[in-house]
Amino acid sequence: MGKTEALVYVDTSVLVAMTGEEAHSRWALTTLRGRAMVSSAILRVELARFAHRMNYGLGYVRELESRVSLVNVDDAVIAAAVAISGEVKTLDSLHVGTWARLQSLGVTCPFVTADRKQALAAASMGATVIHPYGELR
Repeated sequence: MGKTEALVYVDTSVLVAMTGEEAHSRWALTTLRGRAMVSSAILRVELARFAHRMNYGLGYVRELESRVSLVNVDDAVIAAAVAISGEVKTLDSLHVGTWARLQSLGVTCPFVTADRKQALAAASMGATVIHPYGELR
């Protein structure tokens, strides 16, 4: 196995983009190559729903999941998600809340997303955000 770079928090949007079915597929593949990844346990549900919509098998979902260390959603994650301002969807706020929880535990990592509103929310919480959009506004 090759050298793994620093840990990144990855949103489901980036893993979905890695499938080649999304506009930012090349960006996602390049960004995550060789990276250790962590995400919220809700990733499992989001990937399963994506696989169902695309008629992918469960083996495909399990293979994607196996690349990511998952963090359970607890009261601290929910509190962090509730504190997020701006126009961000519920599951996206749980991802940002999970990132914030990791930070509070001393796990520092950038937040990687292919969702512009989520990128803005993560940046507003102090995250270094890796995204395909250039300057966020």
